[in-house]
Amino acid sequence: MIEIHAHHKNSAEDYKRMNAFHLLVARGVRTYVSPIVFAAAAVAFLLIALLVKNYTFLAGSIVLFLLAAAWPFLTLALQNGKIAKRLRENPNYERSEQFYTFREGGFHLRVRANGREEEYDLAYDDVLRIYERPDRFYIYIGRAQALILKDAEIEGGKEALRPVFAALGMRFRSVGGKQVHSDR
Repeated sequence: MIEIHAHHKNSAEDYKRMNAFHLLVARGVRTYVSPIVFAAAAVAFLLIALLVKNYTFLAGSIVLFLLAAAWPFLTLALQNGKIAKRLRENPNYERSEQFYTFREGGFHLRVRANGREEEYDLAYDDVLRIYERPDRFYIYIGRAQALILKDAEIEGGKEALRPVFAALGMRFRSVGGKQVHSDR
């Protein structure tokens, strides 16, 4: 029977990195709908500018292209501002720790914050998706709620958990774009 232990202590840096990953990678095309619309409008303005030889449309086209390129990063900056506010409002976040015990059918999670503890048993069927980054896993237990688990925090490192997570099939994604599947 597989039993792998891990421990994670929350940090503002990890929270911000996870937020950037969620916004720029995990959300997929949804993050880029607005920039695509801005780019399409920029092309339309550029075509109009060329057809009617109007530099106002050309200026509008340049502004829209710049907005399309900057939009994901502007959104990320706004999100990081919200994170800073949340961390000020909840100083216990960085004092929180998670203790994991991973098994074949799911995992046990014990959360400790300010001397209080809560425990949860989660089945892998309830995990929406797991993303593997070079130095960590993001375990999505909700659409926008993920658990962070760094390589150094796992007994045996990421290699110990990778086969367990790979058994989830399409719900496990490696950062390199290659899909990792289990034979099960």
